[in-house]
Amino acid sequence: FLGQAGLYRDSELLLNAALSKEHDEGRQADFLHALADVLWKAQQARQGGGKEFLEKLVTAARKSIALRRRMSINPTQQRKLALTLEIFAENSACYGHYVQAMVFHETGMDWVEYKLHIDNTLKVAEEAARECIQLWADIGDLGKLADAWAAYAAVDFYAGRHYERAMAKLRVARAICARSHGHMHPTKALIFFNMGYITHLVFRKPQAAAELFRKSLRIRETVLGLDHPFTTATRAELLRCEATPRGLVDAAVTEVVTGAADVQL
Repeated sequence: FLGQAGLYRDSELLLNAALSKEHDEGRQADFLHALADVLWKAQQARQGGGKEFLEKLVTAARKSIALRRRMSINPTQQRKLALTLEIFAENSACYGHYVQAMVFHETGMDWVEYKLHIDNTLKVAEEAARECIQLWADIGDLGKLADAWAAYAAVDFYAGRHYERAMAKLRVARAICARSHGHMHPTKALIFFNMGYITHLVFRKPQAAAELFRKSLRIRETVLGLDHPFTTATRAELLRCEATPRGLVDAAVTEVVTGAADVQL
């Protein structure tokens, strides 16, 4: 794990060094996107997190988007904008949720004020996710469209009250991914992982979640390798599910279907 964390830190340092010397806006936007992407991957691999980390990630993505919008839009710039919007949508929602929850608990912020802050943050994140989906639909890239729907699902997850909608969006992403990539692809593994995470954390269904994590793990072991940080993170979540006593179900939660039937598009 220390070696993996070092790789992410080294990449971050190199990109920041390159940014400090770059004056071309197009290259700056590229470097900022790469920085946001490295930090996002570190977070997915459980090698980063917290307020300052998320702030760096979201700021890099936001600056890249702002620079890109000042350029003339061509197919290449359109694709690059869509890629950064995906990162921004998911992580700005995560950042808003994390920071406002921390402030609420530490300062006793008024509930109405807290709710307003969260809603504003999520509105920006949702707008970015919708724009990302529209861009990939216009471009006609089904693989990236699946990624965009997965990011949109994450926005619902961080809203803290739209878990059913998040699962529905993940099923849309799964259906698109099956058509564009087949069954053994990293995006499919990510979708199964996120479905498993919500199924376990929110709906208290460890056995159903474990099956989803197994599907994710099978793909990641095959495609990414046994020691890849994403594979390791998936294995850890599966072990948590398997360690949960069988039959432990929260009867108050709503029944959710996480089975094989995909949404028809």
